[in-house]
Amino acid sequence: MESSEDEKKLETLVTNVKGMFHHKDENLKVVEGFKLESYLGSWYEFARKPVIFEAGQSHVTADYSMNEDGTVRVYNSGKNKDGEVKSAEGTAKIPDPNEPAKLAVTFGKLISSPVPADYWVLAVEEPTDITPRPYSGALVGEPKKRFLWVLHRTVGEAAQRWYEQCLTLAQGLGYDTSDMILTKHDP
Repeated sequence: MESSEDEKKLETLVTNVKGMFHHKDENLKVVEGFKLESYLGSWYEFARKPVIFEAGQSHVTADYSMNEDGTVRVYNSGKNKDGEVKSAEGTAKIPDPNEPAKLAVTFGKLISSPVPADYWVLAVEEPTDITPRPYSGALVGEPKKRFLWVLHRTVGEAAQRWYEQCLTLAQGLGYDTSDMILTKHDP
C-alpha cells in the first residue's frame, strides 16, 4: 500500500474518532469584549494539557498576525527532544463577529483536508502599565475541554502568577488541570 493511501486512511480514522468521547460545552464562557488586535503578536506557551502534536516539545511559541484577507496567520514553533525546531503554520478566522473570542483554526499542511478546530479565548490578562494595551496573558481552550493552553508574553514570575490564576479559572470552567505540562523555556 502506498504511503499516501495510509495517510488518507489515518486521516479518515482521526476524523471519525475526533470528538466521540467528549461532550461539547457550547456554553463555555469566553472573554467578553475580546479585541483581536490586543491578542496579535508573539506569545510563549507557559503550560498546556497534553496534545499529540506537541508531544515532547519545549520552547513553544506562537505568533499571530493579520493576513490581507482579514484572517489571522498562526505560526507555532517549538523544539523537539533533539533540539530541532518544529513549526506549523495555520489560519484563524472568527466565524461569528458577535463572538470574536471564539476562533476557528486550520493547519492545512498537517492534513490534506483541514477541519477547523475550535480555539476559544477563555480569559486574558490586561496590563495596566502599557498603552496601547496588548493582552499580557491568555487562557485558551475549546468546548470539549480536551485542550488548554496558558500563554504569556514573558516566561518569568508574571507568567507564573498568571498560570496559577489560570488553573483556578480553568477548574471553575470544568477543565481537569491535573495533567498540565509546564513548557520549558530558557531564561
